[in-house]
Amino acid sequence: MKSNDPFSWHGVEHISANQINTLIHSQALWLARVAGYRAQVGASAFRGTAIGVAAQILGTTGDKEVATLAAEKTYKSELKKSGIDPDDNAAVKEHKIVTSTTEMLCNGGWTDKVLEAERKIELRLPDIPVPIIGYVDMVCEDKLIELKSKAVTTNKIDAAANMQAAIYQEATALPAEVYYTSPKGITIFKVD
Repeated sequence: MKSNDPFSWHGVEHISANQINTLIHSQALWLARVAGYRAQVGASAFRGTAIGVAAQILGTTGDKEVATLAAEKTYKSELKKSGIDPDDNAAVKEHKIVTSTTEMLCNGGWTDKVLEAERKIELRLPDIPVPIIGYVDMVCEDKLIELKSKAVTTNKIDAAANMQAAIYQEATALPAEVYYTSPKGITIFKVD
């Protein structure tokens, strides 16, 4: 007799906040991903990775030069791995955002002391037979930081980012905040 557990039926051993957000906003895309579909990411995803690396270095060592070089190297390396031409218009635009946001962070924009980066979290909920697994961007002594990068400043928290940080908050019992970085500064939102 087959199990009535849809996770085991489809070989799903865990879920992530990203998967939950995809299911809420696009059931068809979620099903395609469960079936193995992998979309190619663009230069904006690499912008976020590079800025995250810079923030982590600034938060752990405070070394502005290393943070700047690491952000640059990370962005270029991710572009190369993906096959995106660095001279592509979108890649050039995102590179400028990486450079200016990293500069803002180095010039006093980043002040938090980071104890750990990319900590794996696992949350088990009573009605879900598989754990929710994710990686919180930064763990500080008194809070979690989920870092998001934007081309422009924002004045409200995105529902998906709020849910992701709330899951991490529940799993760790530390308050979570979502930091949106842009070339102009950091906007911080506390998670409910």
